[in-house]
Amino acid sequence: MSTLPSHARVFRAATQQQALMLGAIAVAALLLAVLLIWRGAADGITFASFLSYTLAGVLVAAAVLTAYWAIALGGLRYEIAGGALTIVWGLTRQVIPLSVMERIVRGRTMGMPRTRGIGFPGWPVAIGRTRLPRLGQVLLYAAPRSPAEMLYLVTAHETYGISPMDQQGLITALQHALATPELPHRRQEVLREGIAAWPVWTDRTALLVALAGLILALATVAVVFTAYTGIPDRTVVPFPEGDRVTGKRALAGIPLVAAMIIALNTLTGIAMHHRLRPVAYLLLLGGVFVEALLLVAAIAAT
Repeated sequence: MSTLPSHARVFRAATQQQALMLGAIAVAALLLAVLLIWRGAADGITFASFLSYTLAGVLVAAAVLTAYWAIALGGLRYEIAGGALTIVWGLTRQVIPLSVMERIVRGRTMGMPRTRGIGFPGWPVAIGRTRLPRLGQVLLYAAPRSPAEMLYLVTAHETYGISPMDQQGLITALQHALATPELPHRRQEVLREGIAAWPVWTDRTALLVALAGLILALATVAVVFTAYTGIPDRTVVPFPEGDRVTGKRALAGIPLVAAMIIALNTLTGIAMHHRLRPVAYLLLLGGVFVEALLLVAAIAAT
């Protein structure tokens, strides 16, 4: 993690209420997921329980993402230090060297930005991109309640929209920093920390392979859960030791193995991608192959 210089000036956006709201949504989604898992367990092996478990998984993923947004929004700030203004959003740092800033535009006449990203009509959060007259494409890290709360930092390559609570204080701090005889050389860049810096998130091939494995795993579970109630108590199961007659509860092993393999292979592949990319591809592709075999076994058994 980056450390904050002792002489840095820090300006925050008014985001606490919005962050608490997102946190409450994340908790609600997690609680609903728990209820759906409980309902699925009560239903047994049925198509209804498959839908409950699937929706619970979606809600858990949404809760994790929303919780991250809540933390990032609560910590949204603008730091002036080392010859640059740095926008801090979660694990992302937008570094804007003071030497490349061409002008600062107040937003009172620009209207409320319509965000492509995290933002909803009537909700004072704008994280993403927009297009404004005279400014063109704008990258937003703001939480404005009115256009007057926006400041736009214009550079040759990018325009940034921010909403510090102390606008005049930030402008004054920028002016003082620009008055420094020799500004440190900084690059205009995006820095990511922790898992956000892993290259797997920009590797479309790896992500598509992982998605294919997930779809095959879901299909395997759906096949078994849909047909289970109509299968005789004694049936032929082709998994894992070839055809054999056994109780139909043995069929539950197929979706269980499918879920375990997709979870283990995907998580391990993603974790190893930034160090051992060929091994990560092997794990992800191997997971797809095994999931395909399990899907065939599920179809044959039902």
